[in-house]
Order: sequence, then structure tokens, then C-alpha cells
Amino acid sequence: MVFLSSFKQIKTLPVQNYLSKKEIDLYNNILPAKKEDWLVGRYSAKEAVHNYFLDNFQKDFKLNKIEIIRKKINKPIYKLPIKEKIKTNISISHCDGFAVGVISESKKDGLVGVDIEKIRNFKYALLKEFLSKEELEHIKKAKCSSQPFLATLFWSIKESYLKAIGRGLVYHPKFIELKINLEDKICELYDKNKKIPAKIEWQVFKKEYLIAKVNIIAPL
Repeated sequence: MVFLSSFKQIKTLPVQNYLSKKEIDLYNNILPAKKEDWLVGRYSAKEAVHNYFLDNFQKDFKLNKIEIIRKKINKPIYKLPIKEKIKTNISISHCDGFAVGVISESKKDGLVGVDIEKIRNFKYALLKEFLSKEELEHIKKAKCSSQPFLATLFWSIKESYLKAIGRGLVYHPKFIELKINLEDKICELYDKNKKIPAKIEWQVFKKEYLIAKVNIIAPL
């Protein structure tokens, strides 16, 4: 279940409608420059959780009764007013006032990570920091118009994978290698040369933003 929203869509909503009391206290202590992205990130994640339980179990929770907690690096969890019978996991990402929240059934779809990025040119020095030699060659051989998209896609898939495993960017992205086929929208993922069974999807919206989602479909 994926939910995409923007701060523009929620800016007139009272925060009490979708934040718990603890979350409101947390929100009040966030730096002003980060408040909008934080809010829309929380909102998107809660809508993803809400829609999942409504669609699958006919359970309808108010958003302010769903509490998002971050206990691990880049690995949020949530609390509901009832006990869960199915194990799930969530992921959140935000960029420029847009945010995406996803929820995944652990047994069926594995761990999940998501990332949203603005498609942009990367400086070569930065590319060398997170891409392998083979990945750099892939970008060099691509058409000039495709290079910003491809570089952003490499970045976004790697970050999504790191979020899924709860490591964040403390785990060096060069340990992860991707073999991407843009034409068929296929990607193979390797972690320290070991192929990881994963379902990898991406999409572009508003012509300048990219969302990548990684589901690890087997235990690591």
C-alpha cells in the first residue's frame, strides 16, 4: 500500500486531526525548516496504514490514533489502538514538500523501503562516492538526457534498500551494486556481491520527481 501526498494538500488541516499528543509535542520541537516535510511524511505514512487496515480488515482508525515512532535508523514503526495480528513494516520519505508512505506485509512482501528524490545532476565526485565502477560506466554510456534520471535512480534504489534493512547511510552504498535495465524496468540488487531477492519498482511524477520502492522478498 503506497500513499503520496504534498504539504499543499494538508496545510489547512489541523494537526490534531492526524497527530497524537506525543507527536504534537515532537512537532513543536522540530526546526521550522523541517516542519512541513515532517508533517507530510507523517500524514502519508498514516494514510498508508489507515488504508491498508481499512481495505484488508475493515478496521477504520482515526489518523491521530495511529502513532509513528522511529526506533531504528531510517526504520519507523507504528502503534495502533488495537493489537496487530499480522506483522507489517513501513517506510517514509519526503522531498520538497512531497512525501510518500508505504506499508508492507512482512510475510508476503518482506521488508520495505521507499525514497523520493528530485531528478537532478550529480557532481562526478559524489557519483564516485556511491557508485561502483560498473555503475559509473553505465551512466557514462547513457544518453546525456538520461544521465540525471539514471544517477538519481541509482541513488534512490540504494537508499530504499538501506531503509528496508534499517541501516540508512551508515552502511556504505558502494557495498550495494545495481544492474538496471531501464527499457524493461528491471533491476537486480547485489549486497557485497550477494544477489538479494527483491522486488524493485520506480515511477516518475510531475516530470521531475522519482519514487523508488524496494521490497526484500526473502530473509537476509
